[in-house]
Amino acid sequence: ILIRASSLVEHKRTADRAAVEQSLSGHLCRCTGYARIIDAIQTAGEVWNNGRSVAGRQPRRHFFFGEPFGRRPTSTPNTGRAAQGVGQSPARYYGLEQALGERPFIDDIEEPAMLYGAPVLSAHPRAKVLSIDTGQAAAMPGVVRIFTASDVPGERGTGLNIPDLPVFVAVGETTCCVGDMFALVVADTKFHARQAAKKVKVVYDVYTPVTDPLAALEPGAPQVHAPGNLHVHPNLLETTAFSRGDVDAALAASTHVIEQTFRTQAVDPAFLEPEACIVWPRPKGVKVLSQSQGSTYDHSQIAKILNVPPEAVDVELASSGGAFGAKEELSIQAQTALAAYLLGRPVKVVLTRAESTQLHPKRHPMILNYTVGADREGHLLAVRARIVGDTGAYAGTGGKCLLRAACHSCGPYRVPNV
Repeated sequence: ILIRASSLVEHKRTADRAAVEQSLSGHLCRCTGYARIIDAIQTAGEVWNNGRSVAGRQPRRHFFFGEPFGRRPTSTPNTGRAAQGVGQSPARYYGLEQALGERPFIDDIEEPAMLYGAPVLSAHPRAKVLSIDTGQAAAMPGVVRIFTASDVPGERGTGLNIPDLPVFVAVGETTCCVGDMFALVVADTKFHARQAAKKVKVVYDVYTPVTDPLAALEPGAPQVHAPGNLHVHPNLLETTAFSRGDVDAALAASTHVIEQTFRTQAVDPAFLEPEACIVWPRPKGVKVLSQSQGSTYDHSQIAKILNVPPEAVDVELASSGGAFGAKEELSIQAQTALAAYLLGRPVKVVLTRAESTQLHPKRHPMILNYTVGADREGHLLAVRARIVGDTGAYAGTGGKCLLRAACHSCGPYRVPNV
């Protein structure tokens, strides 16, 4: 998009908005419908042709308070002290460097002393782990060390809300999904680490997986988190419930009543760069370069996992390479930090696309049963909604997503009885 914009400016074609729109039609952007990108290109063209001065220029859509519709702020911003505050348009942090491709992604960063990690993930979504044999893998060329659950010096459970996601699944525990990790193989090259990871032998007692959220709520259903696992919680993670008015009476008085069930699918965000992390050892701690959407949460969790004080952990946010919700939880940051901390050498881990797809959370699929009543003119009188969300193997942000589904269950409509 940036290169195309440069061409449009140089060829003085930015005044024709239709031409700008057409020129961008081959470029995909997950933004606000391209409107502000087109605005910016047209503004850049005007600046380019007007002595290249940007002094005093505002973006085309710089309004915050609905000024085009006659609205005004109730107070005047403190422009004397807060020149970059509300009502101003500061430059995006590292925005130019990222747009120009000058800010490196984690997989671009190399240094001579760096080691490389490769994960060993579960072959089965639900299986009891009987043994983990790392002997053959440890003897492979270039292998420095293989880390498992017994190497974690602090807490082994992670999670933004409930610490039910293990850094490593231990022998005797039951896997909850194919993204569960048993070990991290660290070697002198990525190739050696991945070759050795294939040699880790895991013996399972395989169970039937729990894949239907409605069946999982039935009495006697197998529990995803088996006894003996970290932070056992039942299949029913959380309930959000609210009501107003008298739904039964409103439905009885409705001219039209429609009942229907909808199902949404799981969605994989499929961002450009899979999960990646680099960690450097520091005196009594670590420096973490993370793609996370919540680096402050990374910080607190890594400190607990390593059993070090929070001030011993530094977390710097790298270019994420895309995220869209799937990089909110810890993925490989804890394992990478553990390896660097115990080995005293920088360690980098970059997931393959297949591993990324297995490991990270997906957009939560939901089953939505609706009964809706309206009067003769079509005004909505009542909505009864029962929504079952599938948070997958771990709690993650499932509770928050369910809350949002409930809060938005009537869409933009005013419904007196819900």
